Amino acid sequence: MTIGGISHISLTVSDMDAARAFWVDVMGFAPRIEQPALAVLVHPDASISLALVTHDDGIDGMFDERRVGLDHLALDVDGVEALRGWETTLEASDVARSPIVESPFGWHLNVRAPDNIAVELLAMKPEATAMLYS
Repeated sequence: MTIGGISHISLTVSDMDAARAFWVDVMGFAPRIEQPALAVLVHPDASISLALVTHDDGIDGMFDERRVGLDHLALDVDGVEALRGWETTLEASDVARSPIVESPFGWHLNVRAPDNIAVELLAMKPEATAMLYS
């Protein structure tokens, strides 16, 4: 039995319109399926499918990575220059973000999506990629 990759990521959101606007208008995902409590988005440059879901019986409160479950969502970025491009896009869209920080694994730019969902844009160093995937 094998696993070929991640099929999709599903995020529970409290405001579908705000979440959709962030993921489509800022992050560049394209809507594929839209229903009142579900939006399935696909990024045209990557094999990533993202589902946004609302629940009638949802629990109030913002995302907090300190709770058990998802810590953050990391998206691969092709190099530091591309990461700087994202920094410009996020600034133009008035999205709160960290500065670009270097670590042994690469360069990180952290963003908060609606509902305080932690999103990391990561430009991995070649040696980190080789260590993990070779």
